[in-house]
Amino acid sequence: VVKLEKDMVTFAEEPKDITPPSYFEAPFMLKHKGNYYLMYSEGKAIDSTYKIQYSIGKSPYGPWVKGKNSPILSSSSDSVTIGPGHHTVFTKENQNYILYHRIFPQEKDIVLRELCVDSLNFDKDGNIKKIIPKGIDW
Repeated sequence: VVKLEKDMVTFAEEPKDITPPSYFEAPFMLKHKGNYYLMYSEGKAIDSTYKIQYSIGKSPYGPWVKGKNSPILSSSSDSVTIGPGHHTVFTKENQNYILYHRIFPQEKDIVLRELCVDSLNFDKDGNIKKIIPKGIDW
């Protein structure tokens, strides 16, 4: 992570490595009630080990503590959700949502993916709640 100059291109300082130990790809950071949440994908992107983890810090620089409910989204035992990850978070009408891909169940030699959107919520202690994939009703 690095602070930028006003031109939003030039580094204002030396970058600091904040990579979590189990990080694979797809970092996403958000701020909620004074805490920073570093979300990322872990595992192999083409199988059931792929999942979404998160860590909490008081600053974008850390230090980071693994989230209480991490991983918040992983493969389900009913095989409906396989390898969810590579996500982003957005807000609509004061509700946070997580957009991610998961492996489409198939009988093929290639990995097909589908995009999914689910609600993203926090508990009273500021932990991201586990996501139960059920989609949204817009």
